[in-house]
Amino acid sequence: MQPAWSPRGQARERAAMRHALEVAQAWTGGGLPALSLRIGDAMPIGDLLIQTLADLLAESGFPPSRLQLEFSEAALQPEQPELVFALAGLRDLGVTPVLTGFGGGVSSLSLLRRRCLTGLLGAVRLDAAMVREFDIYAGDIDYLHGLVKATHALGLVVLAEGVDTPWQLDRLLAAGCDEGSGLLFEGLSGGFVMPAAARA
Repeated sequence: MQPAWSPRGQARERAAMRHALEVAQAWTGGGLPALSLRIGDAMPIGDLLIQTLADLLAESGFPPSRLQLEFSEAALQPEQPELVFALAGLRDLGVTPVLTGFGGGVSSLSLLRRRCLTGLLGAVRLDAAMVREFDIYAGDIDYLHGLVKATHALGLVVLAEGVDTPWQLDRLLAAGCDEGSGLLFEGLSGGFVMPAAARA
């Protein structure tokens, strides 16, 4: 059974989400990146989250199609019908559920395959520690290529975080990574990485 929010925790999480959506909605210019909100493991993926998001999206006017909700492997592990229905509900809202920390967990690929077959996830975000270790472990490059290829085969977008050096960016682009963020791109459209021009 997933833990319930305490009233104080619920109010704090709701306020944080409202603030993020309002700030993002105030951005100007076209082609802005999606806003990513990381949902903590203690926050249940259920009706309360769906209703909270629906209310906040309506209040802020932020387009649901630009919102990514990031969940850890632990949050997506329970094999419960309630989780499946909740993820489907989030997709019905128009937001994109994302598995974060991908590649760093013990069962990321098997979990991804189960969830992707029902079309519940839209993307995965590569673990930042793995990206940063490219400079240390050359063998990780082959692992990266295999990981990105397998993920694309499941119809998912591959995001990366922790992109801090041109060398890391080159390796991610060569592997076919779609988007990412990191110190290398600070100040660029809120940290958005790898626009179409960079991938060409």
